[in-house]
Amino acid sequence: MRYVSWILVFTLMECSDIFAARLIEGNVDTATNTTFNFSIGVQKSGTLGQNVFIGAQAPGAQEYALAYYLSSGTSFMPLAQMSAQLNGQKDVPNPLFNRGIPFLGLLDQDRPVVVPDDLISAYVVQQTITLPPLPDSQEMQVIPEVYGVSEIKDAQGATTGGVVGLGAHGAVVLTAVKGAGETTFGTGNSGIALLEIFSSGAQNAGSYTFAQLDGQGGLGQQRAQVLNLSSSQLAIGSPLGSLGTIVDIHFDPDLIRWYIAVDGVSGATAGSGIKSLFIAYLSQVTYQLPLTQQNQTLAQAAFESAEQENIDLEVTSDQESTKEIECPVEPVETQTIVAPLLVLAPIAPDAIFTDDQIVGILGTDQRLNISRVRSMVTSTSLNYVIIVRDVPGPQSIFALPVVNNRTNVKGAISNQLEQGTLAARDQTPTIIYSQGEIPFFFRREFLTPATQAGQAYIPTDTQVQVGGGPLLAGSISDIFVVNDVVYASVAQAAPGQQPGLFYSRALFDSTGAIVAWTTWQRIGGTVLPLYFASAQIGQDQFYLTTGSSAASVNTVLQTQWGPGSSTGRANLIEVINSQLPFDQGGIAGFYDFPVTTPGLSGISLTVSTGINAVVLALTGETINGSFVPVQGDFYTDSLIFENGIITQTLPLPGTDPHVVTIKGGVLGTLGIITAAEVARTQDRGFLFVGGINGVAVLLRPDGSDRTWDISAGELGNGFTGLVTGTQFVSVGNYTFVRSLIADDNYLYVLTDQQLDRIDLTASNFQAGALVVTTLARAQELVQCSTTPSLLSALVSEKLALVSTSGGVFHIGYGKDVRTVTDSVDASWQPLILPAVAYPTIQFIPVSITGRAQDVSRGTIGNLYFLNTYRGGFGSTLSRAVINNTVVAPVSPTTIEQRLDEPIQNIYAYFGQFPAARDLFGFDSAAYLNTRNKTVVAPVRLFNGFRSPTFVLDNLRSTQAVSVGTIASAGLGYIAGQFGLMVNE
Repeated sequence: MRYVSWILVFTLMECSDIFAARLIEGNVDTATNTTFNFSIGVQKSGTLGQNVFIGAQAPGAQEYALAYYLSSGTSFMPLAQMSAQLNGQKDVPNPLFNRGIPFLGLLDQDRPVVVPDDLISAYVVQQTITLPPLPDSQEMQVIPEVYGVSEIKDAQGATTGGVVGLGAHGAVVLTAVKGAGETTFGTGNSGIALLEIFSSGAQNAGSYTFAQLDGQGGLGQQRAQVLNLSSSQLAIGSPLGSLGTIVDIHFDPDLIRWYIAVDGVSGATAGSGIKSLFIAYLSQVTYQLPLTQQNQTLAQAAFESAEQENIDLEVTSDQESTKEIECPVEPVETQTIVAPLLVLAPIAPDAIFTDDQIVGILGTDQRLNISRVRSMVTSTSLNYVIIVRDVPGPQSIFALPVVNNRTNVKGAISNQLEQGTLAARDQTPTIIYSQGEIPFFFRREFLTPATQAGQAYIPTDTQVQVGGGPLLAGSISDIFVVNDVVYASVAQAAPGQQPGLFYSRALFDSTGAIVAWTTWQRIGGTVLPLYFASAQIGQDQFYLTTGSSAASVNTVLQTQWGPGSSTGRANLIEVINSQLPFDQGGIAGFYDFPVTTPGLSGISLTVSTGINAVVLALTGETINGSFVPVQGDFYTDSLIFENGIITQTLPLPGTDPHVVTIKGGVLGTLGIITAAEVARTQDRGFLFVGGINGVAVLLRPDGSDRTWDISAGELGNGFTGLVTGTQFVSVGNYTFVRSLIADDNYLYVLTDQQLDRIDLTASNFQAGALVVTTLARAQELVQCSTTPSLLSALVSEKLALVSTSGGVFHIGYGKDVRTVTDSVDASWQPLILPAVAYPTIQFIPVSITGRAQDVSRGTIGNLYFLNTYRGGFGSTLSRAVINNTVVAPVSPTTIEQRLDEPIQNIYAYFGQFPAARDLFGFDSAAYLNTRNKTVVAPVRLFNGFRSPTFVLDNLRSTQAVSVGTIASAGLGYIAGQFGLMVNE
C-alpha cells in the first residue's frame, strides 16, 4: 500500500481558478473571482447560446447596466454607455445608463429589448456604432443605437402602473402591464401590450421606429389587449381572486404562438377555477377608410408593421374582421388599412378542467403558479410546452403536447383557434408528407385538441413528468431546452441537497410521442448555486451564473473541455492519468457506475483500466442521508495497492479515501484491461475486470466468495467494504474480452468470439467452479465469413442483442436470455437496421434510470446504434424504441424502428456523419462523437452530425475508448490513451 502525495499539485491548486469553468471577465479585476461588482437581475441567451446578455439588478452598474458576451470573446461588453443614439437623435443621454434592468428579452441573437427600473418604458438596442477615438484617447468609441417607448399604455391607453413581464421575438415585444394607478396586476385596465420595431421607410433607410401598437386592433391608438381577473383566458366560472406580480412570456417560432404564464388564485364561488397558462398570437383587423393624408400615414405604418411580421399576421377568414367607416354622401376614393390585433386565447376549453389538469385547476381559492414557460420541438418533430409549476415542497416540470396544424410544407396554419392549444392525451401523431411525386417526411403533428373532460393529462401521468417527478435538489431558478433535453438550474438547495444544473431527456414510443423521461441527473459539473444557466450548443459548453445570494449574483462562468479544475476534478484526473500514463497506453477502458447501480451502497464510482492497473474513484457519496457529488481533494488519503492485493481494511481511521489504485498480481496477466463491471447477488457484491488475456474478480480472503458484503451496507463511503487480503483472482479461460455486463444474478462476458452467461449465485469463483452457459458464437451467427467476430452486446432483463461483423442479432421471440440453455436455444434473430450498410460497433441505450441494463425494464427505453465502416467512408446513427419486457415476452414489437422515416413507409437512420466515427455518447443534449487517429489527423471529439463542431482537437493519442457523461458528477467526459478530459 502507498499513499499518493503530490506537493507540486497542491502548490498549483493554491493559485488556480475558483471553478473548472472559465471566469468570464466583466467590469472588475478577475483577481476578485467575480465578473461584476454588481448583482445581475436578469439574463438571456440567444437560441444557439452564442451570446449572453445580462441586466443589472439595481442602479449603480454604470455602462454595464446592460452588457453582453460573445462566445468567441473573452469578456462582457457594455451596452449602456452614457451617450447613445436614441430614436435617431445622436449624442443624447442613454436612458439605460446606470439603470436597474428588471426585464430583458431578445428579438433575435443579438438585439436585446429591456424594461428599465421605471417599469413604464421599453428600449431596443438595435446595434452598436463604432466611431474613431476621441482626442487624447486610443479607444474606439462604441455608441449604442437605441429605440425607445417612453410610456407603455394600459388597456385604456393610459400610462401603465408598471410592467410585470416581457417577451420578445423577431420585431415584436409583448409586455404584461398593470392598469394605470394600480399596484397589482389583473385589476383595473391591466393587459398585454403589443410593441414593435420596424423600418422607418425608404426615405429613412437604416432608421427604425419602436412603438406601441393598439393590441385591440384599433388605428391611431396605443392600448394593451385586455387581461384581468375576469378574463376567460384565466378564470373558470367566476373572476379570479388575485394574480401575482411576475408573468413569464415565451414565443414558440415553430407554432407562431406566445405562451404566457401567471401566478393566480381562483375565485371563491362554487364552480370556480383557474388556468395559469394562455396563448397569444397576432391577427388583423381590416379597415376601409377615405383616402386622406392622415389615413395614408396610418396605412404605411400598418403595411410596414405587417411586413416585419408577415408570418405572424397570416390568418384565415375566421380570424379576420372588417370595419367600415361611414363615408360622406358624396363618393370619395377609399383605401384598405390592415391593423394588427393581439389575440389572447385560452390554452384549452374550460370543459377539460375537472380537478387538477396541470395548467388549470377546478376548485375555489386554488393557487396555481406557473413560474416558467418554454417550448420544445422534439427530434421526432412534435411540439410540447414546458412549464415549471410551483407548489409547496419540491417543484415539478411538466411537458404537455400541443396542437400544431401547419399541415402542409409551406407551413400555413389551418386552424388558428386550435393552434398551440393543449392536445388531447394519448393520441397518435399525424405524419405530414410532401405532396410531390416522392412523399418526403415533413413533420409530425398532434392535430386533435383537448376539448372534453378526460382528454388532458394530470400531474401523475409519466408521459408529462419531466425528470420522472419533482426535482428534489431545491428551488428551480431557471429552465431552458435544447434538443430533447430540459435543463433546470437550482440556486437554493433543499435540506441535505446541493444546488447546480440538472437535466432530463425525453423518451419516445414508436409513434414519436414522449411517453417517459429520464430521472433528473446533474450536469455542468458544479454544486454552485445557479441563478441562471444556458448552453452554447455547438461547443457543448454551459454558461453558469452564480453568487453568494440572490442579492449578489455577480459571477458568470463558462464550462470548458479539458483537465478539470482544482476545486472540481482536476486532481482526480491527475491521479487517474498518473496511474495510467500515456507512455504505458493510458486509459484502455472507462466505466461509470451511478448511485443506482445494484451492489453499491449510497455511492457512485468510476473504474478506469489500462495495462496492469485498475483505478477506482468515488464520484458521489451519501452524507447525512443525502447523496452528493465528490469534488475538490482526491489526492489526500488516496491509496495504491501493489501485487493485486488490498493490504489494509478501508477506510483507515481518520481518513476518507476517494481514489484506490490496484496494480499487479493477476492484473498483470490480463494484458490490456479493457472492461470492468460491478455485479451483485442477494448479499454479495463483486468487481470484475477483463482484458486481452482473461477475466478476473476481486475476492475477499475469508472464503465468502465476494468483493464486499451488501447486507452490511457495502460498498460505501471511503470504500467501506474493501478489506485487507482482498485480491484479484482469475475467472475462466477467456481471451479478447470486449465487455462485461451484470444483470440480475448473472455476469455476461463478451469476447470477440462468444457471449457467455455466468450464474453468480451458483458459481464459486474462489474455487474456480463456474456455472457457464455459452449464449452466442460468432461462427454460428456469421456463417458467411471465415473470420467472424462479435463487436458489442446489450443485455436487459429478458432481452439481449449482439452486434457482429455480419449484422445485429436479438434473442429469439419468446426467449429469455437468463434461462436459455445454449446458443441454439437462444434462437438468435437478425435485426435489420433500415438503410444501414455498415457494421454496428456500439449500442447506446437510454433508459429511465440511466443504466443500460434497464432499457427494457421501464415504461419505455430508446436504443441508439453507431454503425461504422472503418475504411473511413462514413458512419450513421440509428435508433429504436425498446418496449418493456418485464410484463411481456420478447416479441416482434419489443424493438421498433419507426422513428425515422425520410420518405413515406421507408425508414432509415437518425443521423449521418461526414466521415467514420469510432464512438458516440450523450453529454446531456450534445451528440458527442469521436474519430480515431488517421494518417493526417489525431483523435478528435465532435458534437453533431452532418456539420459537426470541433469540441476537442489534437488529442495526443491513437484512439479514444469512451465518451459520455459521468452521471453522479454531472461531467461530460472523453477517455483514451491521452487520459481523461471533462466538460467542467
